[in-house]
Amino acid sequence: MKYQFTDSGYSETNRLNPPIVLVHGFFMNSNMFTYQVDALKEKHRIICINVRGFDINTDQIEPYSLYDIVNDILKIADILHLDKFILGGMSMGGYISLRFALSHPERLAGLILIATQAEQDPPDIASNYIELCNGWQAPTIKENIISSLLPVFFGNNKPEAEKWREIWLQHKPENIKLAMNAMLERDNISHKIHNIDTPTLIIHGSSDSGIPLEKAMKMQKMINHSKLEVIPDAHHALNITHANEVNRIINDWLTETTYSNHSQHI
Repeated sequence: MKYQFTDSGYSETNRLNPPIVLVHGFFMNSNMFTYQVDALKEKHRIICINVRGFDINTDQIEPYSLYDIVNDILKIADILHLDKFILGGMSMGGYISLRFALSHPERLAGLILIATQAEQDPPDIASNYIELCNGWQAPTIKENIISSLLPVFFGNNKPEAEKWREIWLQHKPENIKLAMNAMLERDNISHKIHNIDTPTLIIHGSSDSGIPLEKAMKMQKMINHSKLEVIPDAHHALNITHANEVNRIINDWLTETTYSNHSQHI
């Protein structure tokens, strides 16, 4: 299988710090972390993974589960000879990252969870997702769906919303459906996350209607060594719309936790 990812590479200034692997959310792609790559690449090698089907050049793919993406991350890490790394995920990428943390804790130096949750979707949300998939076949309905979702992701940030509208319009219906199925069929891990012992940073927007803030608060109470940072008035794609705040939070957390821990092991 051909894995799709971007890699900022090692440099003299980042080679002694742990690499960071980032996993995007549903509808998005690896470009959603452009602002994080720019801010963090001086001190860290940054790898951004494209989840199956979300690269616009991807042909039709086979059905997959979130654990298949966990395995993709593991294989990419092995290919790149990443022994230990920090894993970060936004929304669906967070679902994947949590499962990676439970399955392969020995590979992680840290965990970053952005706009995500440990719980399964309630029936009404799941029903909305199914309607979304069914409507993606019809251009007019697809346009309406996108128009309704853009404010959920980007709030009033029109430039970012328009940029991502063009990307979303190119998503193939069959790939959207397979990704949606992987999300809807995910197992309940909310009773397991107390086993995560990796230093964890949770970042959430106070105005996130896609995944309410209370979901992040629940995670923070259940995950050991976790810290929750809330960004006022931020919506779902807060690492894009509030990039400066998110980058500052990540940088501060890296300084507090992983730099000292990593230096003790090199």
